[in-house]
Amino acid sequence: MTDAFVDFTDNAQIWIHGFANSLTDADRQFIEEKLNTFLPSWNSHGTPVRASFQIIENRFLVTVAECPGGISGCSVDSFFRVLKEIAGSSELNPLETDLVYFRDKDGKIQAQRHLDFFNTVESGAVTPDTHVFDTLLTNLSDFRQGRFERCFSESWHARSYPLPQSPATSY
Repeated sequence: MTDAFVDFTDNAQIWIHGFANSLTDADRQFIEEKLNTFLPSWNSHGTPVRASFQIIENRFLVTVAECPGGISGCSVDSFFRVLKEIAGSSELNPLETDLVYFRDKDGKIQAQRHLDFFNTVESGAVTPDTHVFDTLLTNLSDFRQGRFERCFSESWHARSYPLPQSPATSY
C-alpha cells in the first residue's frame, strides 16, 4: 500500500481511473497540478474533504477521500469535473470506462476494450494466473487487501470473461 493513504480509514472512498496508455512525465505533472490545486479546496456541504491521490505504475490514478458527514453527490461531481478538465485539456481520458487492464505474459500492463479482452481470453492468452486490475473498487479496505491487482481466477473478470474450456477427450 502507498504512504499517500496511510492516514485514511478503511472506509474511505476510493476512485481508480486507468489510462489507455502509459503516462509520460508531462502527463503526470499535468494531472498532479490539477489535483494539487483542487483537493485542498474540496468540500462537502462546507466540510473539508480530506483526500489524497497517487499515480500507480504510470497507468492508474487512485484517489482516496473521506469526510465526517460523508461526501455528497455534488461534491463527487466537482471531483469528476476536474477529471473532465484533464480529459478535455489533454490526450488523456481518466473517465474512459470501457477498458480492462491486465498484465501480459511479459508483465506489461495492457488496456483493452471489453470485446477485445473477451477475444484475448478466448485466444488463450489469459490464464487463471494472469493479473488483472479491478478499477471498480469503492473503498480503501478492498485496495489495502490487495483486491486491486489479483489473479484472473480470483477476480470478477473470471465470471464475466470465462476461460475457454479444454476440449473433452473422447475415447
